[in-house]
Amino acid sequence: MLAEVIEHVVDTDHVLGEIARVLRPGGVLVITTPNLASLENRVRLLLGRYPMWMDIQIVGTGHVRYYTPRMLRAHLQQHGFRVERHVGNWVPILPQRWLDDRAAPWLAITGDWWPSLAMGTLMKARRE
Repeated sequence: MLAEVIEHVVDTDHVLGEIARVLRPGGVLVITTPNLASLENRVRLLLGRYPMWMDIQIVGTGHVRYYTPRMLRAHLQQHGFRVERHVGNWVPILPQRWLDDRAAPWLAITGDWWPSLAMGTLMKARRE
């Protein structure tokens, strides 16, 4: 399991390569990371604002990498993984400062409906 880690790593190719090296063929990797292309981030960009978790400096969050679901899938495939399942945690129907999945747990189902718009990307990938 690589939960909310890959966005903090400078050399992601090394990390994914090592995971592929030590994971037996057919083994499963579950990976989660913030979604750069979430609905809220798309709206923020349209309004001329930076996406969530991103700034001109690396401060506060420590994020050095940003993934869209498509790019994460491609990166995993480069290292010999086949994505079997992609879901999201929740879709921000309203800005999360007004409503989030902690205040409204029922929002979790929206991540299954529209994973590419969810705040976080969750993928299950199998080593080939």
